[in-house]
Amino acid sequence: MGIGTALLNAVRETGRQAGCTRFMTDVWDFNSTAVAFFEASGFSPAWRRLDQPL
Repeated sequence: MGIGTALLNAVRETGRQAGCTRFMTDVWDFNSTAVAFFEASGFSPAWRRLDQPL
């Protein structure tokens, strides 16, 4: 339906108008659908945080 892409575009434009130069988001590593969506939208990994339950 394009709702996610429309939302990303709105956030990008709002950020540009506010003078922002980066758009960063978090996504769970196991959520392959979300990872694929963000990568297809131009995002790339910036860092990796690792977690271990105690």
